[in-house]
Amino acid sequence: MIINWDLLKKSISGSLSLRERQTLERWLDESESHRSFYETVRKHYAAPVEKLELSDDELSASWQRFTHRAKRKSGRLLRLRAAAACAAAAAVALGIWTLNRPASPFAEEPAVEITAGTTQAILSVGGRERILLNDKEQDSEWEKFVAEEAAPARAEASDSVPAAAPEQIRIEIPKGGEYRLRLPDGTTVWLNSETEIVYPSEFVGDGRAVTLCGEAFFDVARDPAKPFTITTADRLEITVLGTRFNVSNYLDVDRAQVTLVEGSLSVADGDRKVTLRPAQQAVFDRTDRTLTFHDVEDPSGCCAWTNGMFDFKLQPLETILDAVSKWYDIRIVYDPAAVARFSAITLQCDRRSDFTHVMEILQEVTALHYRTEGRTVYIAF
Repeated sequence: MIINWDLLKKSISGSLSLRERQTLERWLDESESHRSFYETVRKHYAAPVEKLELSDDELSASWQRFTHRAKRKSGRLLRLRAAAACAAAAAVALGIWTLNRPASPFAEEPAVEITAGTTQAILSVGGRERILLNDKEQDSEWEKFVAEEAAPARAEASDSVPAAAPEQIRIEIPKGGEYRLRLPDGTTVWLNSETEIVYPSEFVGDGRAVTLCGEAFFDVARDPAKPFTITTADRLEITVLGTRFNVSNYLDVDRAQVTLVEGSLSVADGDRKVTLRPAQQAVFDRTDRTLTFHDVEDPSGCCAWTNGMFDFKLQPLETILDAVSKWYDIRIVYDPAAVARFSAITLQCDRRSDFTHVMEILQEVTALHYRTEGRTVYIAF
């Protein structure tokens, strides 16, 4: 089995999707050489620059020798299977080369300021896309803006032709962004970084349906005659009448979570369904498609981000780093095994804080060390 080198690089940076992670695991299970190669690159990539065993010149020379032999042998571009059989020095060189470390210690990248996220979103209505400016008002002006964008399609329908169906509106929040909007029924939605929601310009019929990928907090306008339904990217279905709850459904994480703050709702995966009461959380595990639920001591922590706060109480460090990565629009590289040792970390601070302040808090509770290269942050212990 041959896998793309980008897959291995994404694994080291912690950005694999579920399907990509399964592919990597099958490749690692095939042979000891695959696992050895992966371990070599992973350890080297997590090491501080000053502790690297080989200089950049030595690594570059080793890489050149290795690629020359590989080309003579196969006549093709280097594939990951061939790399798994190379000498340890060449394996390290491959990791450094592909992960874009500087070719020389004197060729350092200019410092990049890492800042907190901002209010921003990308709007698509009827195939017409535009970027919403950070200073756009998010409530009454937002409703007026969307109505104007959807108006052309309605205007094209003549009196003799049935009214056009509501247009689908797509809102995408990039890394380092957040947005608040009001749906046609009065429901308010807070959208976190790397999130996408799709909904109609108006709700017709006997239901209110939207789709979601990422994380959002909903304050649903009550309407017993029209249930509000959210379908997630992995086909979970959340049904409510009027309630307040948070949905975290990032596809690069193994678990999706629905946390109820107020009211009641149901979460279903096909024939399996759980009904939540306030201060309960449903958890969907994508690895085995199990759906469970449990009580949570403080459900407000799950939606603290809507009030501009990081509020993680006794959470895995990996979960915290993932949130920091999305909010500050950075890539965080670390040794998964080392990070997994920290399973109950507390972080409480303003989301508008400087990135260095957040890392100083984490340093105090985990003794981690970090360095930045552009928008990539390397963490070691």
